[in-house]
Amino acid sequence: MFRETELFDAVYTGTETRDPEPSDSFGINRKFGGYYIMRWLSDVAGGKNLGGWFDYIRTAPATFLEQARQTVLGGACEVMLFNYTRLISGPGAENMRVLREELGNAFVLELGEGARTLQAMPEEHLDRMRDVVLAPFGIVFHAPAWVGLYLLGEDAVVIENFNDRPVAVHLSDTAGGGEMRQELVLPMSAVVALEASGGGFGGTIPARSLVALSRVL
Repeated sequence: MFRETELFDAVYTGTETRDPEPSDSFGINRKFGGYYIMRWLSDVAGGKNLGGWFDYIRTAPATFLEQARQTVLGGACEVMLFNYTRLISGPGAENMRVLREELGNAFVLELGEGARTLQAMPEEHLDRMRDVVLAPFGIVFHAPAWVGLYLLGEDAVVIENFNDRPVAVHLSDTAGGGEMRQELVLPMSAVVALEASGGGFGGTIPARSLVALSRVL
């Protein structure tokens, strides 16, 4: 274990304990096993243990919650659930339901038939996700699918349109505030016009183009 962790830049820890059944091929795990192995591998990895993961397999909802709690109590900075499709509409759906109740107001993104549907997700659904992800940075960014936002330090951003059509975007910086200045447009023939709108900046970005903005200090 010590030699293997040295080979990787980072590791994740499997913290599943499952329901104790003597005939189970997974064996019988102690209920505190998720906490123990999370702590142990964090020590073994020397700070390279990025988080824990567990699944729904042969796991009742109560046990599923215990796995989540044990993983977090063991010091996991991130928790990964396996696997999305089975947790949303398969045998792990009930486990996921009780976990949502436990998490309270935590944001859960539903992708329908799978992660690939993210590419065709309606803008209002994407904006809900962006609002949660960008909140710590004090930024609100609304745009259709296939539009990227790059944060370059605290005073510059790049918006890139991967669509084959022009798209409307809106960007506001509730943390820094101030005026934003257009620094670069690619391709150079593209015309981007962003104007003050709704406490931020809005406008249209041409197909297959990007714009770089910086805050006027």
